[in-house]
Amino acid sequence: MTLKSRNLYLRLFFCLSVLCLITLCVIFIMSFVSKNAVPLPEKRFFDSMPDWVIFKIHPFATNFSAFFMLVYASATLFISIRTFENTQSSEIVFFAGFLGACICEAPRFLFPIYGLWQNNSTLLIFFSRVIFTGRLFAPITFLLAAIASGMEQRQDIERNLTVSLAISMIIATIIPVNPTVVYASANTEYGLTSTTSVLRIILFILTFASFIFNAKKTEAVELKYMAFAFAILFIGYLILTVTDNFVFLIFGIAALLAGSIQFVANLHKLYLWK
Repeated sequence: MTLKSRNLYLRLFFCLSVLCLITLCVIFIMSFVSKNAVPLPEKRFFDSMPDWVIFKIHPFATNFSAFFMLVYASATLFISIRTFENTQSSEIVFFAGFLGACICEAPRFLFPIYGLWQNNSTLLIFFSRVIFTGRLFAPITFLLAAIASGMEQRQDIERNLTVSLAISMIIATIIPVNPTVVYASANTEYGLTSTTSVLRIILFILTFASFIFNAKKTEAVELKYMAFAFAILFIGYLILTVTDNFVFLIFGIAALLAGSIQFVANLHKLYLWK
């Protein structure tokens, strides 16, 4: 992938993210005006949550978590384009893939609108599979950033991303979705929950270990900082995907922003003199 084509792809992706954001806002305004929103059921993804006021289910926390991830993806894409426009960084392409996974969370914002979650419709199942595709794709993009960003692999970026996305889509299509069970965090119930959770944990550990290994191998301290930044931002991302209260919302946003800032900043330092 040449620098020119990479920048073109990122700009097109940014335009697509802005279009999704505008569309989401229009749909929300139309629903608000027509008063067609139906509150989600108060069924928690985690049954063992403390019975405290601060952990109380709140629709705003759920809706804003999904909306924020779309805004975050668009803003971070814009900053990344401006920061790495003249930098031969393969990692930023994979990071953009993670931002695409964040955009896949946008359909959660639509669950309460027009009572979509009550219909058990094909559209609800489709949105659920889009969300699940993003959640499988997110950890893979960082693993690729850690192990497939070398000079000798630069020409394979498109292929690696495409294959990873295709695998995520196939798995998300195969795994059954139960649209009759909807949680307060705007998530439907999926099959093989334990298996996919273990898979994501393994990918998380492999990614962190790969960044640390590369940091020692190349003696680049920035890669070590990027490993910890990845851990923080990914934990924030995971929290936001299951947010149904203000505690999760605040901690999720704080971790995602703090980790992202450090990840991008250290990535920029890594290529500053290259």
